[in-house]
Amino acid sequence: GGEKPMKKRILSILLLCCMVLTLLPTATFAADELPDVKLSVPTTFDKIVDLTGQNKELKIKDSKTYLIKGSTDPNWYFQYRIKIDGKNNTPHIFLDGVRLQAPKDGPAIELYGGASACLYFIGNDSELIGAENFAALQKNKTDGYLRVLVQTGTKLTCEGGRYGAGIGGSKVGIKNFSQGHGMNLHFGSLATGIYGGEILATSGVYGAGIGGGQGGPGRFIYIKGGTVNAGSESGGAGIGSGDQDGQNKSEDAHHIEISGGTVEAWSNYAGAGIGGGRGGSGYDISITGGVVRAQGYLGAGIGGGMNGNSGNILIKDTTLTALALPLYSSPDYTALSASAVGRGSNRVHYQVVMQDQEFAMSIEENIKIGASNGKSVWLSATGWQWRHNQEPYKKYWGTTTELLIPNENGRVDLQRLSLPYAYNYGRVISKLELRCEESTCSHEFGWVNRDGCHIWALSLIHISE
Repeated sequence: GGEKPMKKRILSILLLCCMVLTLLPTATFAADELPDVKLSVPTTFDKIVDLTGQNKELKIKDSKTYLIKGSTDPNWYFQYRIKIDGKNNTPHIFLDGVRLQAPKDGPAIELYGGASACLYFIGNDSELIGAENFAALQKNKTDGYLRVLVQTGTKLTCEGGRYGAGIGGSKVGIKNFSQGHGMNLHFGSLATGIYGGEILATSGVYGAGIGGGQGGPGRFIYIKGGTVNAGSESGGAGIGSGDQDGQNKSEDAHHIEISGGTVEAWSNYAGAGIGGGRGGSGYDISITGGVVRAQGYLGAGIGGGMNGNSGNILIKDTTLTALALPLYSSPDYTALSASAVGRGSNRVHYQVVMQDQEFAMSIEENIKIGASNGKSVWLSATGWQWRHNQEPYKKYWGTTTELLIPNENGRVDLQRLSLPYAYNYGRVISKLELRCEESTCSHEFGWVNRDGCHIWALSLIHISE
């Protein structure tokens, strides 16, 4: 009769051991952090490579930790590519003062064959230059990821070739060469403050600064810190997809997230600052921290490129400037301009959305701005305005500022925003500036009617001494 109690006792002890093991501390990382980022610069490396002694392509086909050094001569460039190869390989590569001029048939640094990589630019500034059709720093079409971290005080410059992105993808449809795409790109870190350096990524024409090359998508791009300046000379987005004009299938930009750092994203023609290139739309974009300036030209500041749509955009807990250039301030212009946040140009005329609320609300884009922890949103909006209680078609160009009180979920619907002297204003803003401010009073808020327009705002305020 003693066997059964003994078995029960053993089972109880085993179960207790399992419970204890589950309670032991494990490695913790900030939200959305990749778990294998080196949080400090190692003191020793598995391999050290001096590029001045390398006279052929450098291939990396393992998951070891590397230190790669360039020349102290600012005019010296390594004339071969660095190729990171091998499915399931994830090397950690620290680069100090590396200047690479890609060969004619590829990028300066290439992730190939399913490899992932964490690249850490430390010490002296580095510069990467891609050949025509290719990005300077290129991730090929695989499920792997590229992680780029730049040490505080260090600058990384990436100049894509014609048709290629600065960082991300190559031109779509290149024959006899491996192709890159602007997907699964990660910048900065929430887990450590040592990677606050500067990234300058510019495309040749038709590529994005960060994202897709000509015809390529920009998706699953995450910026968590540092200073990022990303731009396209023509056709592509600053951050997002490349030029989609003339493609059989338009590749939209989506799942772009900025949660920290200082970011400037710009397109000099037909692309959004953040979102779609020419002919491409921008969806599922969230900016939830940092300081961001996004400028499109005939594309939205944030959203669609020229001829592109947008949807599911969240701007919260950030300081933002969004511009859709050119600013058409002449009252007789007839162009179908882009929104600061929303659709690109050539989608709908501003007078229609100002004067026909039912039509304006028929195209739901789900664009929200807001703030957490009871903060208010200071907003300045520039564009065409129409005072609803005035005669029809009387409009003027101007700037309106307002302190917005978000709803119980910390959100304000930008599409339904109607500021004083502006009807359906969220659709026709060409320049939007906002910042979050600490509230100095407790609120009771609801919908307030102002000149026939409605805004979620204060209905009763209690001032604190």
